[in-house]
Amino acid sequence: MLFDFATESEICQELGHRIAQQRIKKNITQAELASRAAVGISTIKRLEKGEGATLGNFIRVLTSLGLVNDLSTIAVKPNFSIQEFEEMNSVNSRKRASYFKG
Repeated sequence: MLFDFATESEICQELGHRIAQQRIKKNITQAELASRAAVGISTIKRLEKGEGATLGNFIRVLTSLGLVNDLSTIAVKPNFSIQEFEEMNSVNSRKRASYFKG
């Protein structure tokens, strides 16, 4: 599924489905995953249904499934610092012309 035109709800459902698939593939029960991730079983059930979870719980579940490194593909670190980015923007931004009486 491509997420470009999906709603937030559709994306949550798809991610939940993928998490459930990975859990089943690894032959882990919902209760076991909840224990490994240090979250409640209701959190796992909600997450797998696409009903959401906190970002922290989402990361705990991904870590417990051995999938947390997959996040590096969506959170690519830029090749420049914030300061360099701000400097690039200030150089490229338009400057207002001054009017001098003379």
